[in-house]
Amino acid sequence: MATEEDEGGTTTLQPGEELPDSGPTREEMEKLTEADKLREVLSQVYVFVRSQEINRVIAAFTFDHYIDEAKRLLKGTAYVRAADGRPLIVDQEQNQYEVRPSLLDEMLLVKSLFTTFYDAMLKTAQAADQKAGSS
Repeated sequence: MATEEDEGGTTTLQPGEELPDSGPTREEMEKLTEADKLREVLSQVYVFVRSQEINRVIAAFTFDHYIDEAKRLLKGTAYVRAADGRPLIVDQEQNQYEVRPSLLDEMLLVKSLFTTFYDAMLKTAQAADQKAGSS
């Protein structure tokens, strides 16, 4: 296995070469004391058990869980307060709110503002066309 040591101390693999094992080599294991060997085995067992637990947790989530989370993100509201406890959201009429609108509400607001703007521009364009046609 031919590897080159880069300037940064990282090892570069050559084409067709496999990654080296992260555990100690046979020679290193022979030099270790019994306590070191026990520590190494316990470490490997711990990593294995933790990975099994994480896999079970991930496997427990279904597609429905992810859909519900996406719905919560879209439809849910968020409480927004300053460090001193006062509400952070103040509208044009100086009404203070502690709850930020949901993403869905914000998207509907953007849609209505866009539709209003589009209708106003369409009326302006039609009026300009009529004025140009009557001249």
